[in-house]
Amino acid sequence: DDMIRFMFILMIILTAFLCGLNNIYVPYQESEKLGNFNETFQFLFWTMFGMEEHTVVDMPQFLVPEFVGRAMYGIFTIVMVIVLLNMLIAMITNSFQKIEDDADV
Repeated sequence: DDMIRFMFILMIILTAFLCGLNNIYVPYQESEKLGNFNETFQFLFWTMFGMEEHTVVDMPQFLVPEFVGRAMYGIFTIVMVIVLLNMLIAMITNSFQKIEDDADV
């Protein structure tokens, strides 16, 4: 039950950042990994595991989209790593506590 709720929340947040980053980079075909829905999804998915370079969001000739893209990428990384990981730990700890309280000793 906890994992289903966690995966649902994860997919909502991932989809929100996917749409946001994709819309920022669609008009600019500078990046191979951003601006295409499937490539952006793969980029964000592998970012959750720390397997992507942060320089992918760079576009030196377009300052405002680069700033917004970097900000969204930074917020995505913080939300995924810190907030969602801690939420998962709290949910699992809560489930474990419920099981332990119901156990006959």
